[in-house]
Amino acid sequence: MWELMDRWEVPNEPALRLIAGPPLTSTGKRPRFRLIGEQVERFTLLREIDRHAGAIFGTASAWLAQATPPAFSGHTPLEHMLRNGRQGIADVLRFLDMQAFQASL
Repeated sequence: MWELMDRWEVPNEPALRLIAGPPLTSTGKRPRFRLIGEQVERFTLLREIDRHAGAIFGTASAWLAQATPPAFSGHTPLEHMLRNGRQGIADVLRFLDMQAFQASL
């Protein structure tokens, strides 16, 4: 998980919110934990987002940081995922799926 978040340049606290993980340790370090339940599902979706965004836009990190109106109400895809949790992650993946489909026509 951390490798993906580092590649996307997502700071620790937002990364943990994306994955529905535990908070940072009392010393402010990244916690060590196993993904379970919804965390596994979220991480699977995030990996798909990384794969699709990389294929379509060349790099996921740059695309996630730029606003793509009106798809996400003027927010960046990353902001949309952070604001809307699992549903926001699914929205971003659905958007990328549509982009890939349109490009294939």
